[in-house]
Amino acid sequence: MELNFLKEPSNVLIQGPTGVGKTYLATALGNQACRRGYNTIFVGIHELIEKLEVARTEGSYLRLRDRLIKTECLILDDLGIKKLPASVVQDLYDILEERFSTRSTIITSQIPLENWKEVIEDPVTLEAILDRLIHGAIRLKLEGESMRKKRVQTKGVDTH
Repeated sequence: MELNFLKEPSNVLIQGPTGVGKTYLATALGNQACRRGYNTIFVGIHELIEKLEVARTEGSYLRLRDRLIKTECLILDDLGIKKLPASVVQDLYDILEERFSTRSTIITSQIPLENWKEVIEDPVTLEAILDRLIHGAIRLKLEGESMRKKRVQTKGVDTH
C-alpha cells in the first residue's frame, strides 16, 4: 500500500450504508499510516464533539485543536449520524481550513455529500467545508449488505 494520499496530501471520503466496511477501511488506512511513521488520530465524530466540549471547559481547547490540525492523518468516523451543533460545525471548518492542502483527512459517512445539509445546517459553512474537503479528494462509495448481517448468517442464525 503506497499511501499516496498522505504524500500529496489528499483527503479520502468514504461513503456507504451501515455495515459495509467504512470504519474498517478507514482504520486499515490509519493503521498503515502509523506503520509508515505518519502520526494519526482516529476519532468518531460524536466523541470529537465531546472532546471539544470538555476541552473548552478545561481550558485545553487550543491544545486539542492544534493536535487535530497538525496530525498527518486525521480520521473522522461516522459523520452524519445526527445534526452537528453550530459550535462543532465552526470547529470542523476551522480545523479543515488549517489542514487544507497540507494534511490528509479521512471522513466516513453513511450519507452522500449532497445530503450533508441535513447534518450541517448553515449553508455557507457547509459550502466552505465541502470546498476544503472535496477538491482533489479520493471519493469511495461502498455498497452491499451489512457485514454484521453476513457474519450472523454464516453462524447459522437466520436474520429474517
